Amino acid sequence: MNKIFMPDAPADAANAPMRSRGRRLATALMALTALVLPMTSAAPAHAVTRKVDVYYGHENYEVHFIGTVKPKGPTGYTVEGELNGWCGAGAATAQSVNLRYAGSSKSWSHKAFWCDDMPQHLTFEGERKSGETVEFQVGATSQPFNLYGYGKKMVYDIGTSS
Repeated sequence: MNKIFMPDAPADAANAPMRSRGRRLATALMALTALVLPMTSAAPAHAVTRKVDVYYGHENYEVHFIGTVKPKGPTGYTVEGELNGWCGAGAATAQSVNLRYAGSSKSWSHKAFWCDDMPQHLTFEGERKSGETVEFQVGATSQPFNLYGYGKKMVYDIGTSS
C-alpha cells in the first residue's frame, strides 16, 4: 500500500467538501437575510388607536382634551374626544380655548371655542404624510392682548391602516 505524499496540500485537505458546504450555507443565509430584512423594514406599521390626553393650565385657565386618534389609511387620521375648558372671571373680553393638531410635517389646524361653550364633543379627520406621527396641543387666551398660551405638545405614533 503506497501512500501519496502531497507537501503543498493544506493540512485539512481531507475536509475540503465539509468546509465548502459550510461556506455555501453561510453564503445562502446571508443572501436570504439580505432579501428578507428590507422586506420586513419596508412593511407598513400596524394601525394603532392611541389615547390622546393634552392639558394646559394657567392662573385663571384650564383646558383639557381627552380622546383618541387612529389612522385612516396611510395618510389620514380620525380624532374623537371631549374638549373641556375653564376660564376665570374678570377678563375684559370674551375668552376662548383652542385645540390644535397636525401631522408632524404639516401646519397646525385649530378647533377654537368660547370658554362659555365648554365642553365640546369633537369628531374630525386630518391629513398627514404616509405613516407620520400626529401632534396635539391645547391652549387658552391666557396671555397679554388675548394671545394664546399653550401646554406641552404631545406626539402620537398611530401607524397606518389600509
